[in-house]
Amino acid sequence: MSSLIFLDRVLSLDKTMERAELQLDDTLSAMGTAYAQMQLIGAKDIDSGRAQRLREDIADEVHSLHDVVEAMDEVYLSRGA
Repeated sequence: MSSLIFLDRVLSLDKTMERAELQLDDTLSAMGTAYAQMQLIGAKDIDSGRAQRLREDIADEVHSLHDVVEAMDEVYLSRGA
């Protein structure tokens, strides 16, 4: 493998890892907000529409995290190829 190809792959991996880190930070922030909101409505009716929306938001964030992990796995697997 030539040095330029190797350098290109390393730079690509670095950019992917930076994007993943930003996505993880964003997701963590959103989940923290959802947690705080869940604490606020904890004393209220848990079957309310707001609680349902929060559950959906949390599920979306979990799916987003899963997508980031899959993308990072693909990068690591392709790096080893």
